[in-house]
Amino acid sequence: NNQSMRGKQKLSFDLIDVNPSVMIYNHVLSCWARSLDPDAESQAKTLLDRMMESRGTFSRPDTFSFNNMLNLYANRGNASAAEALLRKMERPDQEAPADVYSYSITMNAFQRRFTTSGPGKRDMKDPERAEELLSRLVARYEKSGYRDG
Repeated sequence: NNQSMRGKQKLSFDLIDVNPSVMIYNHVLSCWARSLDPDAESQAKTLLDRMMESRGTFSRPDTFSFNNMLNLYANRGNASAAEALLRKMERPDQEAPADVYSYSITMNAFQRRFTTSGPGKRDMKDPERAEELLSRLVARYEKSGYRDG
């Protein structure tokens, strides 16, 4: 019988090694970000929330994890959700701080929303919001001391 056979097989890995790394979770988040499934946002958010609430069971999210969520929002034209997540990533106490890609993805969300909205439905503030993000990125770069030249 198959069940008794499995019990007798020697495991080829340590059970401790089975805990997936954050990279594995990021692959799943990336899949959801590219998914056309109408429930993709909810699925990705649930996974990210589980990671954030983790006390050792799941890997803690990193900047790539949050950037995957930003990509999901940008791909769906949800610039408001992308901007809200970016603001959380900008907080000084954030374990996974925003990087240049976080800003770029969020700017893309504004651009996508602006260009896909029909005439008369465009939020004319989106270009200004994108430029404001650029200013915030430059200010963070300068504040960090990593000036070119």
